[in-house]
Amino acid sequence: MSSVLIDSHFRTMKKLRVSLLDACNFRCIYCMPEDAKFSNRNNYLPYEELVKIVENLVVLGIDEVRLTGGEPTLSPDFMNTVRGLNHLKLSKLGLTTNGLTFKKHVSELANTQLKHVNFSLDTLDNKKFKKITKVDGLKNVIESIHLAQSYGMKVKVNCVVMKNVNDDEIIDFVNFSQRRGVEVRFLETMNIGVVKPHFDRWFISAKEMIDKIELHHSLTRKQDSIDSTSMNYNISNGAQVGFIASESEPFCGGCSRLRLDAKGVLYPCLFKSEGTDLKDVPLDEYGNLLPGLISKKPITRIKVQDKPMHQLGG
Repeated sequence: MSSVLIDSHFRTMKKLRVSLLDACNFRCIYCMPEDAKFSNRNNYLPYEELVKIVENLVVLGIDEVRLTGGEPTLSPDFMNTVRGLNHLKLSKLGLTTNGLTFKKHVSELANTQLKHVNFSLDTLDNKKFKKITKVDGLKNVIESIHLAQSYGMKVKVNCVVMKNVNDDEIIDFVNFSQRRGVEVRFLETMNIGVVKPHFDRWFISAKEMIDKIELHHSLTRKQDSIDSTSMNYNISNGAQVGFIASESEPFCGGCSRLRLDAKGVLYPCLFKSEGTDLKDVPLDEYGNLLPGLISKKPITRIKVQDKPMHQLGG
């Protein structure tokens, strides 16, 4: 591990989120403005250059990479990017997707080291799904989850919980975890972008979610790594769940993540708008640039981010 990726608080940066584009085929109410405008793809780096930046960061010590968006499978170079990353020495290569167009890629993905897939799924009810995403796609997403499992991929489901929108489905998701053998992670609604006007009425804390589950089942806390974003539990019915409490119990103090956007700009944090452009920067210059960037990584939670989530990468 290069000392370039260790900050003054002795946090070691080893995980990288790579946003391939800001466009999405969903219009989720907590993520996407109704009048969303997406970046011109001509402004994105060619996938070869993006892969080269990731490769340079891996040389310095990054060993986990996750592809995000927007919706990463919409990128015309999605599979080219996966192929480019496939030869890197990584402990984990993952993908976060809404699952709508996942099926057309799954057989080829199964022949790469991309074995970890997180599906965004906020409801198991078709009517609510259309309301939240503005798309009639629940059946397709559920089929994608099952298909990924059939190819031996490690699947997680990410559920953003909103009070009086889908918090009545928490037990349904616990049962889904038990029935399908997938880990479900409940995410607190984050005070970002389009959520800001609705935050007070939508927010429900992880503790409140746990209280709801405890009315039906007992929970046993797992041992989490120091840089885990989630608090993870085994449920007495056999389910596995996690809680990402980024608002009520932020995990900034142990965070090991950096974020790279599709233009080649590296950011220290989801809540930081200032990054470092690594386009055309040779590896031997990273040592001059990265310490300053990483020093801007907060140790405590920044309260508000004005940019919408689709521009930040999940």
